[in-house]
Amino acid sequence: MKSYMLLMERKKKLEGPPPPKPRSGLSALDSTLEGTSDDLTVVDATSLRRQIIKLNRRLQHLEEDNKERGKREMVMYSITVAFWLINSWMWFRR
Repeated sequence: MKSYMLLMERKKKLEGPPPPKPRSGLSALDSTLEGTSDDLTVVDATSLRRQIIKLNRRLQHLEEDNKERGKREMVMYSITVAFWLINSWMWFRR
């Protein structure tokens, strides 16, 4: 029984203290919203608009790159298939 108790104590020590309970972030949120809500919504809207524009440009660039990569892959696959067909034909003619 004593060995079981020692084992349980060691297990508790290895586990460490329990994690702290999460605090409510409402007080911090309320303190940040003390400014006028109209000013904040205008700033938020313009910053969101800028972020959307940047993301849209990045997405367009990625789509163009993807199309170009698809074309390159198609050419490379065609060349590879032609190479293997010619090699197979040459091998069969021997």
